[in-house]
Amino acid sequence: MLKLLCCAALLCAATCACADIYQWTDANGKVHYTDRPDDTAVAKAGGTVKKVETRINTFESAEAGVGGADKPVTKQVEMYATTWCGYCKKARRYMAKHGIAYVEYDIEADPAANARHKALGGRGVPLILVDGRKMNGFSEKGFERIYN
Repeated sequence: MLKLLCCAALLCAATCACADIYQWTDANGKVHYTDRPDDTAVAKAGGTVKKVETRINTFESAEAGVGGADKPVTKQVEMYATTWCGYCKKARRYMAKHGIAYVEYDIEADPAANARHKALGGRGVPLILVDGRKMNGFSEKGFERIYN
């Protein structure tokens, strides 16, 4: 019985993690993002809802022990950033210095990246993900804690 309840809980958690993101523009031209489009609120504001197409970045990583001790395991690092952010620049310099590969998303230039940033609970930049572990802002010690 306990196994059945655990399986049901895992299935529910997995379905919640795959939420769609929707975008709409109000009568004043302001763009809004949501995971639950409310057609009545949108209609009152004079806008229409459209689904935001998101792309999932995939990667392949070496498994532990594969390729010998001289080949490190690849980690997926993503950074949601802006061009003007000082902490984003600091994070870029750190990753370049240490040879850390990462994917950067400019939340001001890419509406889909902005929507993902908000869906992840981002309130500022940078927002950094390492294999799904989240870090708001940047400090070397904080990054090393989630990277290692």
